[in-house]
Amino acid sequence: MSQYTILGKIEKAHAHLCQRLDGLRAHVTIVEQKLVQRQEKIRGSLQFLRKDYSERSETLAQSINLLFAQQFNDDKAPVRYQQYFPGSLGPAARATPVGVRAQPAALGTANERALAH
Repeated sequence: MSQYTILGKIEKAHAHLCQRLDGLRAHVTIVEQKLVQRQEKIRGSLQFLRKDYSERSETLAQSINLLFAQQFNDDKAPVRYQQYFPGSLGPAARATPVGVRAQPAALGTANERALAH
């Protein structure tokens, strides 16, 4: 085999490898673009879910407070809600330490004392 034949084969292999490398670079670019699009889509979904969760939890807390206000016929629903569900979400829970419960003697009716235990 002559020197020119070997050099020709090396150049041919080099050109083929350069084409393959260019193809792989193009493929990597496409995959990166798709990943960026997916990340943006996921971020948007997470933001929506966080907002939706926040709104729903606030609505739920307001509904529970309203139910307690109707049940006990007073304005202390957030306080009572926290007494019966310590550590739970809601406006009263955010202002009161987890685990705080009213003493049974501090509650008024027999129903309230039964619910406190």
